[in-house]
Amino acid sequence: MSWLLRLLTFGSGGARDPSARTLEAAYQRQSAVLQDARRMVVELLGAEKQLSAAAETPNREDWMHERIAALRAQRLTLESASEKLRLRLELFRTEKLAIGTQYVGSGALSRSGETLATLAREAAEITQVVERAKETLAEIQSESR
Repeated sequence: MSWLLRLLTFGSGGARDPSARTLEAAYQRQSAVLQDARRMVVELLGAEKQLSAAAETPNREDWMHERIAALRAQRLTLESASEKLRLRLELFRTEKLAIGTQYVGSGALSRSGETLATLAREAAEITQVVERAKETLAEIQSESR
């Protein structure tokens, strides 16, 4: 499970990695902007409905209908911008995960290389120990003859 946490927090450095913090902070800011835009769409829709209801009264005026049309246009523009931001944010999240995956993979590759080097050193040491043991055994056998 820790590998998943490292992946989601962008690499084995996790929150200590400046790149991870920068990407995560940018993602969080964009996510907050998207949430604000969605709230504004809801507020504009509410205002539009209130004005529409008020325009149904007997003393309705043309300026109310103009204001309703302006609110609707503003809401539609904001909805379009919100959708574009949502798509960009989704792409950003995907790229952030891809970078995190590459980061984790690079770290794993580096650590596996270090492990292989350690194993090779240990295998060489074991070979030397075995050779010394054979030499010692040979010496003991030659002395006993």
